[in-house]
Amino acid sequence: MESLLVARVRAWFAEAQPLPHGAVLLVGVSGGADSLCLLHVLAALREPLGFRLHAAHLNHQLRGADSDADAAFVLETARAWGVPATAKTVDIQAYAQAHRLNLHHAAREVRYRWFADLAHAHNAAAVAVAHTANDQAETVLMHLLRGAGSTGLRGMAAVSAFTPEKAVSEDTDEPESSTKPLYLLRPLLTTTRAEIEEYCRDHGLQPRQDATNADLYYTRNRIRHELLPQLATFNPNIIASLGRTAAIAAEEHDFLQQRLDNVWPTLVRPTPEIISFDGSIWRTLHPALQRAAIRRAYQRIVSADTLAWERLEQARQTIGRAGRRVELPGHVWLVTDNDDNFTIGRAYQAPVQLHAPQLAGDNYPLAIPGHIALANGWVLTVDHAPALQPPDSDGWQIDLDADVLTEPLVLRRRRPGDRIQLTGGHGHRKLQDLFVDAKVPQPLRAAWPVIATERAIMWMPGLKAAARYVATPQTHSIIRIRLYKTHVEDYMKEQGMHADIDHILLSEEVIQARVKELGAQITATYAEDDNLLLVGVLKGCAMFMVDLARAIDLPLAIDFMAISSYGGSRESSGVVRLLKDLDTDIADRHVLIVEDIIDSGLTIEYLRSQLQRRNPASLRVCSLLNKPERRATAMAIDFLGFDIPNEFVVGYGLDYAEQYRNLPYIGVLKEEIYTT
Repeated sequence: MESLLVARVRAWFAEAQPLPHGAVLLVGVSGGADSLCLLHVLAALREPLGFRLHAAHLNHQLRGADSDADAAFVLETARAWGVPATAKTVDIQAYAQAHRLNLHHAAREVRYRWFADLAHAHNAAAVAVAHTANDQAETVLMHLLRGAGSTGLRGMAAVSAFTPEKAVSEDTDEPESSTKPLYLLRPLLTTTRAEIEEYCRDHGLQPRQDATNADLYYTRNRIRHELLPQLATFNPNIIASLGRTAAIAAEEHDFLQQRLDNVWPTLVRPTPEIISFDGSIWRTLHPALQRAAIRRAYQRIVSADTLAWERLEQARQTIGRAGRRVELPGHVWLVTDNDDNFTIGRAYQAPVQLHAPQLAGDNYPLAIPGHIALANGWVLTVDHAPALQPPDSDGWQIDLDADVLTEPLVLRRRRPGDRIQLTGGHGHRKLQDLFVDAKVPQPLRAAWPVIATERAIMWMPGLKAAARYVATPQTHSIIRIRLYKTHVEDYMKEQGMHADIDHILLSEEVIQARVKELGAQITATYAEDDNLLLVGVLKGCAMFMVDLARAIDLPLAIDFMAISSYGGSRESSGVVRLLKDLDTDIADRHVLIVEDIIDSGLTIEYLRSQLQRRNPASLRVCSLLNKPERRATAMAIDFLGFDIPNEFVVGYGLDYAEQYRNLPYIGVLKEEIYTT
């Protein structure tokens, strides 16, 4: 009698993907329960449904002798069941390192490319893989935790186009055109893992076991072994519910794509390198269609769908603001002009922005003294100066009269209607006119730095200054502002870790110069005090702490605490846990907390409150980096290295997944590294 599972798969083929009589079906088989079950079911159906099977096994060489045993098991099982089989061995570890991929991504890419090549070699009509309802539920949850929309929540498709030019994601599928159609099939996508294990027991199947499937280091395994069982206590049918969510999201995604197909020919003017959008039509689109249009254009430029929600929405919100540009992963640029028109493409490469300073954000308060890292390897410094200096020939330094400045200084982008009263009595002029006179390229104008107060503009760095604010020989109090570019190009030509960096924010020489300045400030502050104790917050502070301690010309002691608020994420969760306490009694000691970066401020406020209860003689904070845009609580930083934009930075102690700490500079990590 035919089992229920065999009958279900038979019905699935009849409804979803009837293969031509005599067609070859390639089956991916790892040797685990899911794929062994699939091969067994398909072997039972090959004669009734009239197709031929060919098993394919890729040995990833990740588990030594166990990997070899898996391959031997699959070949022997296929032989016993009368199924032709092919096995291939690939050093996935070496491939991952050579292509700068994580192991999961590398294994998937190699596996699917080989499946496609093998399928065409055997003239197969389709490739079948053994993803289950549990795999679908895990995929939906992974995307839900990332904040995905219908594109991510649709999970995996039961049937999708499959081509050798591009490895197909196990998370979502995007059909590609091909002269000879090849399909990817998932016949077990509505079958639970429990049903598969029962089938294996009933039919005496002895699948191979992969110990890495229980390793909770991997997010999918944590979802499988921790999150899904917890959710099942709320909804025992959680697997089916998430599968239904995926099906609904897939239908809504298809509907959205159909609507986009209708408007696409009039919305865009495409070329291989750039897609131009008509602003008048864009304005009429629903936000959901706008996001779908940006995603489609991006995918057609880079042949990949790696655009995270944050970047997608940043790009969408930029449209309609004239003269703006946003860099997307893969050196793709969205550039706006007037009338809401914009382009997405490779027309503006990174070198365009390197010869002039640019702002990543809209507005930064200027603390005195202060250091601000700009978005493209430039640094701005501001401090009191003892004596007047003539302006430099390039126009990147200025001395301002502090007595004339009645409001706080800010560093910002230009605003509509901005004017400046120029040096030399030429009256007020529009900033737009200054850009035109200086022949500043259009893409650089929107993010050009402007030094101003709420009421007036003092200086356009590299261009012009306002007459009444410039210091003179009669000025008693001088504020000096300087912009300079760090020399980072040599690093970016290197391979290894450096290839993962989008751009360098703070070079090694800039960091070390600022650390010495901080050391001098701390030395002066504690010159009359004894018992200085530096408390480092592990692990990120390690590089900074050592260099800072050497720059402080005072006797001091060192201790460490370990605090967790990030988990595996790139943003602070706000939930603070103490992992390691001090070994030192800090009562009556002068304590200086040393941090690598202050983000929301919640971690350092928690630490400050904990240490304050231990009765130190004084308690101050020194941080190398500060992200003002991320602040969730008001707090003071006594000694600060640099204000930086809200970007994901690594290097000089800062890490992603425990990597990149040993970079000598601080750089912005490429988005594809942490969104893969």
